[in-house]
Amino acid sequence: MNLLNYFSIKTRMLALVLLPLIFASVLSGLEINTQHNHVQALNMVNHKIDFLQSLSKLNSSINNVREDLFNQSTNVDFAQLNSDIQQIEQQLPSSFSAQYTTEMQAWYESISEANKELPEIAVDGLNDWSTWINELQVQALNTLEKDRTNVSEEINRELAILYQLQWLSLWSIDEKWLISQLLLNRNNNELLNQLNTITERQQLLVERFIDISAKPEQVALLLDTFSDKAFEQSYQLRSHILKGEALAESTQQSLAAFSQRLNSIQYVVSTFSEQLTDNIHGEIQHSKNLILLFCIALLASLLCIGLIGANLYGRIINYLRHVIKTMSQIEETHDYSQKINEAGHDELSVFSSKLNNLINERHQNDKKILRAKSEAEKANQAKSSFLANMSHEIRTPLNGIIGMSDIMSSTKLTTTQKEYLQTIETSSQALLLLINDILDLSKIESGNLSITNTDANISEVIYDTLTIVLAKVVEKNLDLEVEIDADMPHLISLDEHRMRQVLMNLLSNAVKFTNKGSIKVVANASKDSAGYIDLTIHIIDSGIGIAKDKQQQIFSPFTQEDDTITRQFGGTGLGLAICKQLVELMGGTISIESVKGEGCCFTIALKSQIVTLDQPKDSQFNGLTAALISNNSELTEQLNKECQQQGFTLNYHYQSCFDLLQDKQAFDLLFIDSTCSTRDAIETLPELLQQKNIFTIAVNTPKEKRTLDNMDATITLPLLGNRFRNAIHNGIENRQLRQKQQPVPHGTDVETTEPVNIVVLIVEDNLVNQKVASLLIKQAGFDFIIANNGQEAFEFISTGESIHAILMDCMMPVMDGFTATEKIRAWENDNSLQRLPIIALTASVLDQDIQKCYQSGMDDYLAKPFKKEALLHKLKSLPKLAS
Repeated sequence: MNLLNYFSIKTRMLALVLLPLIFASVLSGLEINTQHNHVQALNMVNHKIDFLQSLSKLNSSINNVREDLFNQSTNVDFAQLNSDIQQIEQQLPSSFSAQYTTEMQAWYESISEANKELPEIAVDGLNDWSTWINELQVQALNTLEKDRTNVSEEINRELAILYQLQWLSLWSIDEKWLISQLLLNRNNNELLNQLNTITERQQLLVERFIDISAKPEQVALLLDTFSDKAFEQSYQLRSHILKGEALAESTQQSLAAFSQRLNSIQYVVSTFSEQLTDNIHGEIQHSKNLILLFCIALLASLLCIGLIGANLYGRIINYLRHVIKTMSQIEETHDYSQKINEAGHDELSVFSSKLNNLINERHQNDKKILRAKSEAEKANQAKSSFLANMSHEIRTPLNGIIGMSDIMSSTKLTTTQKEYLQTIETSSQALLLLINDILDLSKIESGNLSITNTDANISEVIYDTLTIVLAKVVEKNLDLEVEIDADMPHLISLDEHRMRQVLMNLLSNAVKFTNKGSIKVVANASKDSAGYIDLTIHIIDSGIGIAKDKQQQIFSPFTQEDDTITRQFGGTGLGLAICKQLVELMGGTISIESVKGEGCCFTIALKSQIVTLDQPKDSQFNGLTAALISNNSELTEQLNKECQQQGFTLNYHYQSCFDLLQDKQAFDLLFIDSTCSTRDAIETLPELLQQKNIFTIAVNTPKEKRTLDNMDATITLPLLGNRFRNAIHNGIENRQLRQKQQPVPHGTDVETTEPVNIVVLIVEDNLVNQKVASLLIKQAGFDFIIANNGQEAFEFISTGESIHAILMDCMMPVMDGFTATEKIRAWENDNSLQRLPIIALTASVLDQDIQKCYQSGMDDYLAKPFKKEALLHKLKSLPKLAS
């Protein structure tokens, strides 16, 4: 029955109405067809009776013409005979079935031919012609008896009686003809034999008639007819002739008895025909009445079923439409005043009443849900606000810890102090990561975290993230490998901040759970014809691994593989849950392959649009010549490839410093592989620097990093990209600085210019953060002014203080940073002044707060806690400070 549910109610209702109509129509049609066939059969029987009457009339006409010709009468009536034959022709098609029509047509042609020959036959040839005619008449009656019709048993019985009477009439006519012949020639044995045969046939017909179950009135009619005196006289005459006895009466009187007997038989045949015709007409009328009755009953049934079905169909379909329309309007407008029509007293009316009760209940439930939703939103907002405020309050002192640690690391410290400072730095970064995870989880749950795609260099994202975990990699003496696809596009559309966060969590976990072996990052890109790439990043470690049955639950919040892992390695279990949700928000997937005790491989897969396929050529290093001191062929190949990406070539390669000193080639840049350089060899560098105007870059690995003196810059493999370019840039600056510090030859005119002091306005209410920011700015070589709130900052600007940039805290008493920025921008517009660069210093990392920074007129933002490199990078990127 469930299969019917795949059909619409409308279809099923139509089937429910139409199927009974079709069924009733088919049955009625079959019965009407049966009655129609019965009527046709009765009509054919009626035509057979008419044909028998015409055949009997024809036999009488043939007998009359034959007797006239035998008596040589001058007034022979051939016209009546021809008329009877034509009437036979007209009745043939309707009197016989298709099976016997052809046979009777041939019979008619024969009877017509015999009729045409009759006028030309002599008296002595009449006997042969009569024999021929008699055979044709027998053939017609036999065909009539064989052509049975499907009618009732009573009709068939009466038709059989009529056939017997017709046979009797035929043999009586033939007997009269033979008697008339024998009266003239009583010694004709052939005629006597024929008469004897006919007599026997008549006797047989009488016996057969008695066997037929005729009605009493029919039997009485036959008895009255057979008891007629003419029959007795004819029998006596036939007996005398057959016995050769003398006739008691004259010939004419004898033949008159035969004629009278024949007329009696014809009367019986006519009577029986009329009775049978009446019966047939009665049955025909009965069948027609049945047909009419079935038609009326069928029409009445169709009308009744149609009316009830149409009413039911319209009631259900219109009701369903009304329910669907009303429910849809309620769903769209939430107008619960609309109700389902309850008119009527059927089951649908009861259902409407129940449905209206459900609508009222839903209305009440919606009110409860809205109240619960409002309360949940308030609770969620309170939670998010609490987390944001806690994050802000924690980040503010954390900024002091990280900032002061960063400043302290640039001072002269003992080995123990450096170790302590490194511990503070690591703990601070771990605390910062935990704060970010908790805050992001809250934003994801509340639906406030949004993905913002920007033009991102995925290679630099990977290198930058590895830089953060590099210290821990060195501390645990792990190998670090990076494989980035050579076909990786230069820029793709990606939320760079969220990708850094995902990679940071995955790499931090990889380092945390790996005590020996290696950490490997593999990035692959597969381009398609639509301008997109399928980006895949694998984070592979050789750590403790994760059991197969626990690999999915680690992506749930606050869950790690087991409690022992949590106790041994610590952590909240938030990192992977956030990674999974962030990657899915970016439209990608994250998966894991791991074997317990053999390490893990986390895979990030997502589709991203290509912004720039090839890295633009940078002309700042064109013409730069470079040399390398190393005996490592792989390092040589890697550096040469990186140099080519920066626009120059690694021109010379030396195995040691001694080989370099002996060579007189000139170049600008010298790369020194610190892993293969001895202290004695490095000590020869000052001599080399005096001989050649070059700058030097040390090439380190994380595991074998050594501090080399007299180096202008350092790069750490495998972290290249922008770090490689910045190292070259710093080397060039240091060489230029050494050239400026060389003494000027006597007598040379040197133009001196008064240095311009760069002043940065620090707007911060927290004393620790004031100190951190001022020390970092001072280390960068800039001057600074401190304002304790936005009001003081606006007063400094409006009084005409020479300010080149502003570091603006957002949350401050008296006047916050947003209001202060808006007032400064308005003051600049009113006085047509150049726009001052304003960088927001905010402990909030909520998206709406960051957007508010830009909306208020700030140019950039820096999240607290910030490091020295980040602050100096922001400042140096400003046009007023870049020079």
